[in-house]
Amino acid sequence: MKRFFCAAVLIALCGQTSFAEEVVQNEKAQQEPQLTWEGPYGGVYGASTTGKATGTHSTGSYSPYSIDANTANTNIGFFLGYNHSAGPVIIGLEANMQDRVAEDKSSSLWNGKINYDKLREYKLRLGYPSGQFLPYTFYGGGSVEISWSAYPTTVRTYSNYRTMGIGLDYKVNDSLFVGLEYAKSSVDIAYLSWNEDTDLSAIRFRVGYQF
Repeated sequence: MKRFFCAAVLIALCGQTSFAEEVVQNEKAQQEPQLTWEGPYGGVYGASTTGKATGTHSTGSYSPYSIDANTANTNIGFFLGYNHSAGPVIIGLEANMQDRVAEDKSSSLWNGKINYDKLREYKLRLGYPSGQFLPYTFYGGGSVEISWSAYPTTVRTYSNYRTMGIGLDYKVNDSLFVGLEYAKSSVDIAYLSWNEDTDLSAIRFRVGYQF
């Protein structure tokens, strides 16, 4: 009888201990902030951009040329977007705006430099959140203004700009986040008898706020 009583007391104590641990864990979970990636957000980014272009002349009277601008152009841009939670994934729409995107040397057939300016970028993002991290991939399009510094009348806006890439955002707290993004973009230029295929590569450091 004594052994039975001791066993009953031991079981009761173990049950109380498990219950107390469960209560403590529930209280801790309630106290910890529940991070969410859903909703509107905006911020600023610093971009380091390089460019490469290949040009041909439609009449065939000139040899093709290639321009490889390895010097990075660092400028500031802005972004605004909205994330929607669809089960375990995040689907988002984002718009970027950046002036003074890049400045490349021109070929020997042109004077001055090639300027890339007034970038307007619109993209669809797909991410898979994991705690404070949101890895994602994106694809989109937009427009960019391109001109040659020695030819003021050549300023034109090209709307066939395309972009794709990957990124990673990190929540510092429930509202503030930082991120790193790699974008590979392209735009085809046609001016007079020249056709040029331009590729831009950008690394962007982002700081944003979720509203």
